[in-house]
This record gives sequence, C-alpha cells and structure tokens, in this order.
Amino acid sequence: MAGSAADAKGSVHCVTTNCGLVATCVTDSAAGRGEQVVTSTSEGNATFVILPDMAYFKADAQYLSTWLKYSAKSASTYAGQWISVPSANGLYAQIASPDITNSVSVPAPITFESLFANMLPVATPATPLAFTKKTTFDGKKVVGVSGSVATGAFGTGTQVVYISTASPYLPVGGTETVTGFFPGGTPEATGTFTSTYSEWGKPVSVSPPTSTIPISSVNSLQ
Repeated sequence: MAGSAADAKGSVHCVTTNCGLVATCVTDSAAGRGEQVVTSTSEGNATFVILPDMAYFKADAQYLSTWLKYSAKSASTYAGQWISVPSANGLYAQIASPDITNSVSVPAPITFESLFANMLPVATPATPLAFTKKTTFDGKKVVGVSGSVATGAFGTGTQVVYISTASPYLPVGGTETVTGFFPGGTPEATGTFTSTYSEWGKPVSVSPPTSTIPISSVNSLQ
C-alpha cells in the first residue's frame, strides 16, 4: 500500500546522511530527472543534474579524483566546471541510476525510478519482512517495515523503511546498514545510511547548465 502510494506520487525530496559512508546527499527526484548535491569533508563535493537525454555534473578536484577516478591533471583542469554526459554514454547510467552492478560514480540514486527501487526492503529467506512497533521518525508517527536491501543496491545488508501511520501512508524515511565497495574501492566497508523523504508529488524543476564541457573532451585528456 505504501509502495503504491509513493510510486504514484512520482517525485520526492530526499536527504541522506552518511551516503557512500562519507557524505550528505540532498536530492530532488522525479521520473527520468533529478538533481543531487553531495557534500563531504573527506571525499569532495559535487552537484549532479539528470535529464532524460543528458546528465551533467560539477565537482571539486577531490571528488573527481576519488569518486570518478580522474587523473591528477584532469581533476585539476575540470574542477568546478560543468561536464555533460549524453544518455548513450555508459557513464550516464552510472550517474542517473547507480547500483552495485556498475562502478560507483555517485553515492545515492537520483532519478525517481532509481531512488524508489532502493527505497523499500525486500524479503529473503534469511531476512523476511517484519513490522516494527509504532514509533516516531522525523517527528512523525510511523511504523517500520524491515527486510533486506533491494537487489542491485550499493551492497548487501538490512533495511528499515518508516511509513506514516496517517493517510496517504507515505514513507517518511529509512535506514540501511550496508556492506559494499565505496570510494577508494577496497576493502569492503560497512555503514548505516539514514534518509528522510518529504515533498511527495511536488513538481521538480531541473534545468541544464548554461555552459558545459562534453565528456568526450574530458576523455581525450584522460
């Protein structure tokens, strides 16, 4: 019921702390589009804009080096500049709909389809779905549903999503305890992300940057 209600809204504002184990991610997410601001004291900062035919990102040198594996020369050259990635380029999917099956370029989902696919826990033989006692989350009365993280998420682990006990019974937040590969690549690390969801169904306005550098130009320098 909560899943259907959330899916029908088609957009959401999400704030995730400890995303990628190192950052805070603020995301405005809609179907096929979205914007995410990544703030990290240790692994750099970045902004991503997703449209159906193009992705854009702007990052500091630390983020370009750590997350996107840019060379020192490229990271210095392109720090603070908008880079455009067409949907035909493989990097587009890594940015728009990141998961454990591709190299991690962004620490949290951006498009609504990708975010929603990772929002709800799933049942496994080892971790069946279960309800928590009624509690509060982000100041709202909720009941939690626990299970495993969705297949294709950033790693393996457990997850709880907290559903409002008031109609229309939308998710208001959740936690994931995940083991996976994050910036730096190896070894595997374990951490807990906490997300809050708000502004369900509100229009998300996403515009392309006015001046960009094609990813093909970046790749030629790399």
